[in-house]
Amino acid sequence: MVVGRASAYLSSSAATPGELAGLRRLNPDRSIPVAFYRFAMRFLPDEWDRGSESVDDWVTVVGGLALLSPGGHDPHHPLGRGLADLQYSEARLERLLAAEGPVLRTLVIRMARFLAAKGRSVNWADAARLVLTHDASAREQLRRLIASDFYHTVTKG
Repeated sequence: MVVGRASAYLSSSAATPGELAGLRRLNPDRSIPVAFYRFAMRFLPDEWDRGSESVDDWVTVVGGLALLSPGGHDPHHPLGRGLADLQYSEARLERLLAAEGPVLRTLVIRMARFLAAKGRSVNWADAARLVLTHDASAREQLRRLIASDFYHTVTKG
């Protein structure tokens, strides 16, 4: 729900070019610009800022979504399938799905740049859940789903 509303806003004329540019530059390794806080107060759930890791996770999710905007979120096109369609390498997928913490956040931003360069819309909620899910069992289930979508598409093609 958050990803859909945020994507709709970032794809609309309500998001100024300066705001969109600021959000595209988001990186959890750098200081957070005021554009993120303004965006967060409007679109993120109330508990988005509980703990420093949570803030970095949301910075990654919003930054990636902004990189893909306008129109980068397609709830009908799973992340794994989109990556397979674009011939994202298995090695990159393996690193992405095995990563945790700061490495995962870095790889998600890189993946968003890859998708944006290719002009591909995917279900960004899949990427958001990958970053925001901290329960080991739930995260593993999500990783299997992304890998399944990827390999199901690769073997069909």
